[in-house]
Amino acid sequence: MEAATKSAPDGYTLVMGQTSNLAINPSLYSKLAYDPLKDLTPVALVAATPLVLVASPKSTFKSLSEMVAAAKAKPDAISIASPGNGTVGHLTGEMFMRAAGIKLVHVPYKGASPALTDILGGQVDVYFATAQTVAEHVKAGTLRALGTTSAKRLSVLPNVPTIAESGYKDFEAISWTVCWCRRAHPSRLSRGSILR
Repeated sequence: MEAATKSAPDGYTLVMGQTSNLAINPSLYSKLAYDPLKDLTPVALVAATPLVLVASPKSTFKSLSEMVAAAKAKPDAISIASPGNGTVGHLTGEMFMRAAGIKLVHVPYKGASPALTDILGGQVDVYFATAQTVAEHVKAGTLRALGTTSAKRLSVLPNVPTIAESGYKDFEAISWTVCWCRRAHPSRLSRGSILR
């Protein structure tokens, strides 16, 4: 991202960016080497990915309401994995804890792969993961889906309710990927840049 924003502002440099480095990081860190709003121009939405709250098959709860009830009965007894501090999965977990009025123990990992490994192995209780990461595990029964963060049910997991329809009105969290262009000088835009 930094290399792209330091390139010549000719409108020809493209970079793929996502929620964490373009929306979350600027709000978490007071100093970044780039300013997405000043240095880049969005070109196209490439993907918008909802998350799925999955539970370890070793967990006792089989639904979102059971998980929330267990968390209320024993605060700080249920662990929630994330791919790391400040990631979409982490912040979605925090949003859900606030919406549900519960407290879970956050277990940050160094990426999604080790978090997935530990939820599959039962070392952590729940995990907000991208649908494409966990859908096959849910279908195979190696993970239990408790809810999705999408506004509507996912076609890949049609039997899994959204968190919103499970009683948390308007709850939605999406991870997105956008193609951005190094903000061009206005004179370049009229000479055939990528934004034209």
